Amino acid sequence: MCKVLLSIFLSLATASSFAGVTITSPANGATVTSSVHVTASATADTGKIISSAIIYLDNVNVFSIFSNKVDTNLPVSTGSHTILVKSWDNSGKIYQQAVTVNVVNSTSAITLSAPLAGSSVGSPARFLASAKSATSFPIASMALYVDNVKVFAAFSGSMDTTQPLTAGTHAIIIKSWDNSGAIYQLPFTVNVSGTAATPYPSNAIVNANLDQVSGWESCDACAGAGGAGPTAPRSLTQGVASPSMDGASARFSMGGTTPYSDVLWWKKLLTSTQITQNRPLHSFVYDLYFYMDNPTVAQSLEWDVNQFVDGKSFIFGSQCSYRSRSTWDIWDNVNSHWISTGVVCPIPQAFAWNHIVLEFERTSDNRLHYISMTMNGVKHYLNWYYAPTATTWSGVTINYQMDGDYRQDNYSTWVDKMSLIYW
Repeated sequence: MCKVLLSIFLSLATASSFAGVTITSPANGATVTSSVHVTASATADTGKIISSAIIYLDNVNVFSIFSNKVDTNLPVSTGSHTILVKSWDNSGKIYQQAVTVNVVNSTSAITLSAPLAGSSVGSPARFLASAKSATSFPIASMALYVDNVKVFAAFSGSMDTTQPLTAGTHAIIIKSWDNSGAIYQLPFTVNVSGTAATPYPSNAIVNANLDQVSGWESCDACAGAGGAGPTAPRSLTQGVASPSMDGASARFSMGGTTPYSDVLWWKKLLTSTQITQNRPLHSFVYDLYFYMDNPTVAQSLEWDVNQFVDGKSFIFGSQCSYRSRSTWDIWDNVNSHWISTGVVCPIPQAFAWNHIVLEFERTSDNRLHYISMTMNGVKHYLNWYYAPTATTWSGVTINYQMDGDYRQDNYSTWVDKMSLIYW
């Protein structure tokens, strides 16, 4: 008899433990923008049916529905608010849950640049967003959720990622956290209608994951002024699991004691025996991600694409000179010096993947055309032209250079998803 009573008691306890209201959005303590997306569901005790639900904002009835599910957006003023969701079953029993949220102006939260909320996109789809803290604490991280599954995260105040999506409508949430623990989130939907068009022509050749290929060469003195700079210890470690974006990054490191020492790494993609592949190439896109734990110890970072063809040397040199000039600089081939573009190149984000995209062209009349430079989704069109110089070698190379500061601090950068696309 006691076992029967115990069994009944446990059955009732189990039924009660699953009954109640669960608010799935917003999270308790979250910092959000208006309108506030509220989602919740209610479950009744065994044998009962939920008949209705009401949302109370600061004890005021603002929404009601004859259902066990809530999914609505509420216009809410800035400040701290309590959101309470109540439900009733057909016996009159009440179930409820409350959360507290901090509502801030949209300029203090997440800004979505792509895609447009509610728009139709192809797959893969690009997600470009940034976050601004509403507190004195900076943004620490951002994450992208597709249908409640986290698919991307970055330890920074911005994100720029491309994600494959199946056809149909998807619920997207972009969340960010500042160093105080405040949460910001932006929910929206996108409709995936097909495959996104490639930004490159069909004859483009994609040299992908160059950070993991063998055959990288390097030098120190050749990277300095006039090709006769100081020496500096250096290393390249491939297959680094963390930090990485795709499971394997490359760690480039340099040190030494002589101020302003530099180290250059380069990889030959085409050589003098491949002139038939080299000669038709006119357009180049250098795309990579890099990560730094302390950006202040570097003087600048440099990315070059070099084409040597038919006796002409085209050195497409670009550097982010964020310590000395805080601008993007490009290389003047004829006069062999850097020229500031006047375009601001900010200090890279620490403990975050910074995305660089550089576009160049060898024009039909054999001039160097600097088209654009993009860092973390901020694109600047330059459209500057320069003359080439003479050479006896033929080939295509890609360069990556790290420059030391006035103290020659030892430092590393991690590079991932490095690619060169040309056609």
